[in-house]
Amino acid sequence: MTKFLNPTIDDFSISLKDEHKDIQELARDFANNEISPIANKIDAEDHIPDSLIKKMSELGFLGVPYPTEYGGIGMDYLSMIIVIEELARVSCAVSVIPVAHTLIAMPLTSFGTEEQKQFWLPKIANEALSAFCLSEPNVGCDAQGQDTTCELSECGKYYIINGEKKWATSAAQSCMFTVMAKYKMTDPKTGETKDCFNALIVSPDMEGVDVFSRNRAKCGIRGTWQARIRFTNVKVPRENLLHKEGKGIVLALTCLNWGRCTLAAGMVGAGSVAYEQAIKWAQYRYQFDRPIGEFELMKERLARMGAFVWAMDAMLYITTGMIDRNDEDIMLETAICKVFCSE
Repeated sequence: MTKFLNPTIDDFSISLKDEHKDIQELARDFANNEISPIANKIDAEDHIPDSLIKKMSELGFLGVPYPTEYGGIGMDYLSMIIVIEELARVSCAVSVIPVAHTLIAMPLTSFGTEEQKQFWLPKIANEALSAFCLSEPNVGCDAQGQDTTCELSECGKYYIINGEKKWATSAAQSCMFTVMAKYKMTDPKTGETKDCFNALIVSPDMEGVDVFSRNRAKCGIRGTWQARIRFTNVKVPRENLLHKEGKGIVLALTCLNWGRCTLAAGMVGAGSVAYEQAIKWAQYRYQFDRPIGEFELMKERLARMGAFVWAMDAMLYITTGMIDRNDEDIMLETAICKVFCSE
């Protein structure tokens, strides 16, 4: 029996501390005062103003879970989930920005070298966005199905990347990418060569990097930017390797675990608002001389909606608790959380 099927109360008790309530209030005020007045415009024009992203950065929303010594505000993953949920109550599109951004900074914090963290974390916590480059034209959520390759240069100082990435959120606006690439390694014991994966830090100004498609309209999150990027003989310094050589798949799967929960947080925020609006409409809309909320079928629908919203919220914060307490294997739980909350 897996652990999530037989929890104890102590395992998953989550209460908001004062600092959680403070950042929740800050995010809620920002969403209501800054995003709400232009939310319809963002959707209509398929564009999130740079000034809005700058304000999010100034308030610390792009650096919530990153250590203060690297420019973040040093809070836990729960705090990040709270911020995303509050933003999604007003605009799912805006909430996607910290969702995608977290996919870079969290693994950089956990797997990066001290030099990498000192150079990149202050930038992406306070100055610019970042992008996770995993998906490809023929590869979606299959993290091990990469066609993009990297190989060592003859001098041994660089990795040479060739390939193409697709659906990289915020990539057209980012100062750095984490690129997943196939890498051939030879087992010193058996002499067998096999395909492994490297995670490499790439900047868009490197020669051979071409962001050739910058945006595609997407139902429900119009305004977010998903880029296509072509890498042609891109020379990446060997010190830009994230984690260990051939261990990029570990980083990718860890990123996906974090990303599934942040995505679910957006769905919880949006779902909660939809439920609240449904209740109001059921009270205000009259048919046959009474509110439609008094009809049996409508009561049943609202009750079911309420049950789903409560279940989404509970599942999200239980799974978030697993991340904050550093549970080792949460792939199944985070996947269930994403599927349930998004559907």
